[in-house]
Amino acid sequence: MSGCPYYNDPCNKNNCPHKVDSKPPCGLFNFLKHINRELADFPNEKKLITKLKEEYVETWKKEKESHAPGRATGTTFEKWIKKQIGVHDENRKTTGTVNFTFGKFAVDLALPSRETPRVILEIKLGIDTQHALALGGLLDYKPEHTEKLGLVTLYKRAEEPPVGKILRDLKENKHKDRFDYFIIEGENGWSNAIQRLKKFCTL
Repeated sequence: MSGCPYYNDPCNKNNCPHKVDSKPPCGLFNFLKHINRELADFPNEKKLITKLKEEYVETWKKEKESHAPGRATGTTFEKWIKKQIGVHDENRKTTGTVNFTFGKFAVDLALPSRETPRVILEIKLGIDTQHALALGGLLDYKPEHTEKLGLVTLYKRAEEPPVGKILRDLKENKHKDRFDYFIIEGENGWSNAIQRLKKFCTL
């Protein structure tokens, strides 16, 4: 790319190093590249996709000068997912520390509550090998009440090796019927992925 196409709008980050070709693209650039492609591929999903795009960009504008805008935008994606599956948790009864058999661990979503988590979700914009392997550990030491653990991620690169191989192995072999993963971006459309996630979370 010749400079960043989003530098003046919507980012306008002061002294942004990503304006020049020598720097790799930032999180906003990657997000908008994927989102704009999804809008073109799934015009019938425009309302759903645009809502996440607006919320992500709004968060980026607020956090663009911070050292960790990725954490804030990840939280925005997490909140967006919870809205889609109908979770409203003003008192944070479903988010935070859960007692696994190895000790306490903070989770993104526990249903119906952190005290009796029958379904646990990890919600990430993207996932790397280390986090994929950690999911197996969480399943091995899951809380007594937990029946299922799921991963929700935006980017379909989670299907690529080695991450995709690890996730498929957890789902099809090691933890069959107890683990599933949901990739929002992809061929089947956002609504289908969310409907499948809702079914997984049904208690």
